[in-house]
Amino acid sequence: MGVRNLRAELDDVTIFEGEVDCAFADHDSEPMGEVSKRRKY
Repeated sequence: MGVRNLRAELDDVTIFEGEVDCAFADHDSEPMGEVSKRRKY
């Protein structure tokens, strides 16, 4: 298992931002659906 940083937005409001334990964190995969490119803070 690994940890991924996750950010979820709904109507341009961040509803979650943090780390999530993920069994597939080491898997090289492409995101599905709409993905926005945002700058890191």
